[in-house]
Amino acid sequence: MSQSSPALLSPEYGDSLMTVAQFAARYPHLYKNTHRVRWLVRDRTTNGLTQFGAVVEVFNAGDRPAIYIHVPSWFAWMQAGGSQGSRQRSQRAAIGGAP
Repeated sequence: MSQSSPALLSPEYGDSLMTVAQFAARYPHLYKNTHRVRWLVRDRTTNGLTQFGAVVEVFNAGDRPAIYIHVPSWFAWMQAGGSQGSRQRSQRAAIGGAP
């Protein structure tokens, strides 16, 4: 089955939606690789990306959702310390500290 195009989602998004691969390729100076961005998207409910509306899921019948990054919301999340906060939480959890 084909995935929905971000342009077909809603006019409010305009050109501000990108796939994870597109985002990682467009902003290589932000993250080492696509896998880091995928990890952040996977952990979106605990790191705050969901609350900022930075990840958009498009559900197709019978398929896993197509995931898009809403770029302005992602950068708002970063400005609020989202990326740093998720790194600190994961470091505390790795050494057995409080989440």
